[in-house]
Amino acid sequence: MPDLHPRTEQPEARRETGKNAEHEPVLTGTFVSVLLVGAVITACWLGVLYLFISRN
Repeated sequence: MPDLHPRTEQPEARRETGKNAEHEPVLTGTFVSVLLVGAVITACWLGVLYLFISRN
């Protein structure tokens, strides 16, 4: 009878260096996108704050 239970073995943590190491993706674009979204949110907030202060 085949074994119907999935194996629960944990994969071994690999800490390889050199040519065989897995390369992590470059996150430069993600960082720039987050900065741009933050700048837009900050600009909107400052615009609303300016409107609030100038009307009083």
